[in-house]
Amino acid sequence: MTNEDSNNYLYIGKRQNGQIGYVGIGGATRPYGGHNDEADAVLRNGEVWMSSSPFSSRKDAEMAESLLIRALTWAAENSPDLANIAKVNYSKHLIPALPYKDGPPIRYSEVRNALFVKIRPGQLKGRIAPHGESGELDLAVRCNRWWPLGKAQQENRDIKYLIAITAHVKPSRIIGIWETNPVSDWWYEDQSAPEKSRQTPEEWNSAVPMYEVPAKGWVATLKSAFADVHGWQGREFDWEGYKPQNVGYSADIKGASK
Repeated sequence: MTNEDSNNYLYIGKRQNGQIGYVGIGGATRPYGGHNDEADAVLRNGEVWMSSSPFSSRKDAEMAESLLIRALTWAAENSPDLANIAKVNYSKHLIPALPYKDGPPIRYSEVRNALFVKIRPGQLKGRIAPHGESGELDLAVRCNRWWPLGKAQQENRDIKYLIAITAHVKPSRIIGIWETNPVSDWWYEDQSAPEKSRQTPEEWNSAVPMYEVPAKGWVATLKSAFADVHGWQGREFDWEGYKPQNVGYSADIKGASK
């Protein structure tokens, strides 16, 4: 791939109300590289998806962009409720514009003292879609709660890192990696009974959503919202055959669990 080819990704920004708000062309990090104010608001606050590989030429990318804009314009005029919306959102030709970093994959066997959580790329019941422009607090809150971690907490497992990995996206990519507080400091949270729950630190409150159906589960508390420990955020991840459902653990933690 030439440097010119690598600037031929097609990307789409979806507004929070579900409408397509921006279509553009650029490199893998271009969606969050600065546009006009309206475009930046769409790409920062909504969902952003991009082609899984660049087009072979700028001409091809521009042709695809033009056709897509025309199709979206016609759809909005004639039938805004697209029958194939699932294919639009989860086509194998589109992947979310996640944090992106070059380098060889981080391998499961290389990781120690880690809790893994698998994160769907889109929005979830009012929680932000994880992408390259997500704020640190918003991204941390999207990934550190509410999980079935009771056994890990009861066994006081030696977990030092929370690693969020994309779900339903290939190749898998690290959305963020955080240092956690000791497992003994994690807590169970029930939004329907806040008087029985530990309180989220004040500076994080604005990022914690309240659902129409109150959420509950374990919160893996973090030392900070910094999501690029070891410089791994955005790197490809190789599970090496390990297939956790929503939550998993590094091999050393799995081996030590009772």
